[in-house]
Parts: sequence; structure tokens; C-alpha cells
Amino acid sequence: MFKYPWQEAIIEAARELEPQDLYPKLEKAEAIVRARMATLSEDCNDPVERHALVEALDALRILGRGHTGLPC
Repeated sequence: MFKYPWQEAIIEAARELEPQDLYPKLEKAEAIVRARMATLSEDCNDPVERHALVEALDALRILGRGHTGLPC
């Protein structure tokens, strides 16, 4: 369904409707994205996936800003 396995965590956070459950999902998704970025740096330099990872981090920040009480 997704091009990259880590994208599932992004979608899971984006679909969360309960504010108290959103922040943990945002944290989890960010950790997964950052871990993949680190692995990608070690394994190879795939510019397409790297760009997708940067965009994913931006999307997570936007999701976090849209909910009061959540740190950005």
C-alpha cells in the first residue's frame, strides 16, 4: 500500500482524532522517520526517499501544530 514501510506510522498519526492519543503517535512516527534517515545515511544515498523523509517530518510538525497543548 505504501512505497516505504515507515509511511504507515505517518498515516496512523494523521488519522488520529483524539488529541490525547495524537502526541504519542507523532513521537513514534518521528522516531521511525529519524531512524530511517540514519539508516539511509549509512546504507546508501537515495535522494527520493530522503526527500520523502524530510517531507514526512514537515507533515508531522504541521499535524502537531494543529492541536493545542502539543509541543511543536
